[in-house]
Amino acid sequence: MKPPFSRLSIRQRLPLLICLLLVIIILIYGFTSYIGVKKAALKTGYDRLKTLTEQLSTMLSGNTRTFISTTHTAANKPAIKKYILSNGKDSADEVSKLLNELRKDTVNVQVELRNLDKIQIFNSAKEGVNINVSLDSLLFIKSYAKLDSGRVGKLYAIGNLIYYPTMATITEQNKLIGYLIRWRRMTATPKALEQLSQLIGTGAKLYIGNADGKLWTDMMKPVSAPPVYKQHKSGITEYARSKDSPVIASMHPIANSKWLVVVELSKKKITEHASRFLYWLIIVGVILLIVGIFIAWLMSRNISDPLRNLTTAASAIAAGNYSSLVQVNRSDELGKLALAFNTMTSQVKKSQDALEKKAQKYKLLFEKNPMPMWIISKSTLDVIDVNEAAISHYGYSREEFLKLNAKELRPEEDIEKYLEHTSKAIQGTTRSGTWRHKKKDGTIIMVDVIADDIIFKDNPARLILANDVTEKLKAEAELSRQFFLRQKLITETTMQAQEKEREEIGKELHDNINQLLAASKLYLEIVLTGKQESLMEAAKKSYENVNLAINEIRQLSKQLVPPILEETLTSAIKDLAGEIQSASGILIKIEIEKFEEALINENLKLIIYRIVQEQVNNIVKHSRAKNVTIKIETKFDEVALTIADDGVGFDTNKRSRGIGLRNIASRVGFYSGTMNIESQPGKGCTLEASIPLKQEDNISASSA
Repeated sequence: MKPPFSRLSIRQRLPLLICLLLVIIILIYGFTSYIGVKKAALKTGYDRLKTLTEQLSTMLSGNTRTFISTTHTAANKPAIKKYILSNGKDSADEVSKLLNELRKDTVNVQVELRNLDKIQIFNSAKEGVNINVSLDSLLFIKSYAKLDSGRVGKLYAIGNLIYYPTMATITEQNKLIGYLIRWRRMTATPKALEQLSQLIGTGAKLYIGNADGKLWTDMMKPVSAPPVYKQHKSGITEYARSKDSPVIASMHPIANSKWLVVVELSKKKITEHASRFLYWLIIVGVILLIVGIFIAWLMSRNISDPLRNLTTAASAIAAGNYSSLVQVNRSDELGKLALAFNTMTSQVKKSQDALEKKAQKYKLLFEKNPMPMWIISKSTLDVIDVNEAAISHYGYSREEFLKLNAKELRPEEDIEKYLEHTSKAIQGTTRSGTWRHKKKDGTIIMVDVIADDIIFKDNPARLILANDVTEKLKAEAELSRQFFLRQKLITETTMQAQEKEREEIGKELHDNINQLLAASKLYLEIVLTGKQESLMEAAKKSYENVNLAINEIRQLSKQLVPPILEETLTSAIKDLAGEIQSASGILIKIEIEKFEEALINENLKLIIYRIVQEQVNNIVKHSRAKNVTIKIETKFDEVALTIADDGVGFDTNKRSRGIGLRNIASRVGFYSGTMNIESQPGKGCTLEASIPLKQEDNISASSA
């Protein structure tokens, strides 16, 4: 998927980018500023609302104190006290006059007296008014309260009108004798409330309600409880009475009463200045955007025109016209770029001329190289160029060679192997190895191939150099055959010498056996003659001679390994291991793999035995080992011998090899074998020897 605006030119993208940046900056700045102004306005509204609610609560508390004070003053008139004490008999006219005075205005609608038993003994009410409220809910002043106490009672709704009582206690000689209750009607006109709202500002509304939340009024009629009462009893609350009229509200209790006052302010009115500020921000942003577009257009034109000139010149260079230069008439970065471009054009022209000369030189080297060379396509393996040496050596004409595929230069049976080789990911210069190639006349030659990855005519290709090594390999084969014949002659001579050695050992063994028999015969003759005085001396002498002869026979027997079956070699090594274990406590473990009898001659078995004997003797004398493992394995073309011990070992880099190891090395080397010693101080020693069984007189072509 292409990135946005990728098809637009720089002249179009630059103004667009600048405009986009301007829009982002204006939006971020405007939004941040608007949020800041809005938060500041709301903070101011919260503080103002809290202060306003407290002030209204204080003002209403003052009014309730005034109501209570006037009621308490009237309640303690002597005439009222006499009237209550006489149970309505004394001062009746004076009391009637006093109570009628208390309700002469339109707000006070009813005044009543109640005795200590809460029984109404006097009632003065306006025409049509008859407030009848439960006495228990009305008389909220306890008998044990302060005698001069007074309170404003709860709001009561009778029809659509709101009434509330102001109660004062009547006392005589510090004793409670009754109650004076004045009922007032809460009156307010829409005009007065509108004026109050305008005075407070920000769409303010005032609500008064009972502390128990059962009745609320807007001072004209009952209304539903504001959500502020249901959510929080204190602090600032936000809610909406209608969908588009969010408000903030605060509630506060009114002292000396059971009332709460709630003030609501319109959130929209509070944030009105912030909205106006946002409006002006939008206007200023649009103006800035228009100015930015114009400036960006001028800038893009100033930048894109020189770039267009550079593009035109670059296209001319790509087409091979190096005379096209850019006019430099400015000193800024674009001017420096144009100057650098002109310098580059001049250098490219010089480099192009030099490359053309080198190309001619390399082409001449390729074509006139005495070694066969050709170029093949990496994708199709078709020959796409060839030098004169390859044409001459392989017998094709140039046209015929250029029609060949690399597979056609291989014998039929080698093609699959060649395709497998070319399918591998090979990069750079590689020696592909020695391959069989086929000339035009069908002659098979051996070639040493070196290949190199190149780009030929804008396509991946491989440059092939083929060195014919057929005659070289034949010469090496002849040398190998001559070497094998010499080695065979040496081996036969050695075998004859070893046969002679075995004959001499056998003769010596025969003589020792004869001596043993003669000594035994002499001992038997002495026993038969019965000459007691010489019996012990002869027996002793005979025992020594016999023991010496037996030891010599045993040593000679170890040197004559029976030459035919593998069981004889196994038995001889096991006998040797048994003797060593009984003498030194070393445990020898022997592993002999299956022998190829046709490949192992008697001399080789004898050499293996001598190597084992020599190394085990070295271990017994020097290594202080507890365990020795001997493994003899006959492989396809060699015998592998491994002798490992867990002795003290030695440093192969610092300590020279002993006579025993040199003897082993000479025996292995005599048979053209290899020997390796691995050892570390404290970690034992491992001897590995490999002796060839036979040599082949053939040379196989190798491949990488």
